[in-house]
Amino acid sequence: MFLTRQQEPYRAKLGRVGRTLLIELLSLRHSRDVARPDSHHAQYFGHLWTSPVLGRKMKASSQAADWADTLSIWIHPSGTLARNLGHRDEQDDEEESLTDLKLQAQIDEDSQRLGLTLLNLLNTEPKTNPTQGDAWKGFVLSLSFSGDLLTSLTHAITNPLSDDLNIVTLQGAESLYREFLELKRWMQDGPAVQTMITLLISEGLMSKVLEKTRLYSQVEESQLNTNTDALLLTLSLKSHTRDIRIRRELCRAIHILSGGWTGQIQDLLTGWLENALFRFPWIWPTVRKARTLPLLMTRVEFTWHAFQHQPLNLQFGLRAIDVLWHLCQDPSYSNDVLNIGNHSLLPMVNNARLMQMVRPGKEDIIGSLAQDIQFSIMECVKLMTVPRPWADPPHGTLRTPPSG
Repeated sequence: MFLTRQQEPYRAKLGRVGRTLLIELLSLRHSRDVARPDSHHAQYFGHLWTSPVLGRKMKASSQAADWADTLSIWIHPSGTLARNLGHRDEQDDEEESLTDLKLQAQIDEDSQRLGLTLLNLLNTEPKTNPTQGDAWKGFVLSLSFSGDLLTSLTHAITNPLSDDLNIVTLQGAESLYREFLELKRWMQDGPAVQTMITLLISEGLMSKVLEKTRLYSQVEESQLNTNTDALLLTLSLKSHTRDIRIRRELCRAIHILSGGWTGQIQDLLTGWLENALFRFPWIWPTVRKARTLPLLMTRVEFTWHAFQHQPLNLQFGLRAIDVLWHLCQDPSYSNDVLNIGNHSLLPMVNNARLMQMVRPGKEDIIGSLAQDIQFSIMECVKLMTVPRPWADPPHGTLRTPPSG
């Protein structure tokens, strides 16, 4: 009934009861300890998304638009769309008493929580035949093209109605936009997907997600899930960068990530810069302004902590030194590295050598990565000390980094 909008005169009550019941049904599973519903429940209730609604003569493509509107209203119950469709009367808000306002605030909080829960359930696709799987993914893709849903989700990330919704809002963005990474989607809907990715970045969704993750990384003791950040940063590489708003948002992302000093934030920035420095030569000045070089140096130094001798940590350290190597091909960046008072590349070379001596096995992946890091650092030092010709390669056409 909330899809066909045939709710009056009991629109609000039917909406609250209906969405609560729907979430309870979709969340069924054998054990409450399991994060996701069981596959057979997803199979049964998955038909709900794409099956026609009784009493409505609309094409299947319109169903995704209706669900997008519904999710937009649940996630941002006081937003423009909710008012335009009659779910919130602005005049009534002004006449409500304090008790009524508190009740409405609780209703709005429940609405946002249920909407985000429903959005996260999109991660559970029906485990049936490939044809139905493709239909499910197509439905999620149609949802992700909704501008109203993007507006509501961005607002919820910035203004969650409860503290326990902070992480859930980020997970909702990952659920909704992960289909944009599918290669098959790029072959079928490339231009439309690229346009929507550009909208995600230009409207500030990525910046809001990065700001929240950096904030949480400073207060959370456990490891944060940075999948949403990594997803949006990867998608940003496919955006229309001729748009000045995109360039502004990407530069803003560099400043945000350069302000974080946890390993997870550093690794997000390093992984993105590996590709972005080549793809977007115009970000080089921003890398300097954001003081990214000290952060990269810190990330490499962090690699040698005794409790960090893990292959994944060494891989991120190698990526950080490779980014430094790329930057040092510009003489001005080499000078910046030399002028960083608290860091020095030569002790890092010695640490890498010592790690190989402690682990002399030729088949040892940690020793091999340490050797790669050693050779990359030596190449950085060479770039900074050997006289170079006047014609250095321009930004975006850098030489290939050396292989250890």
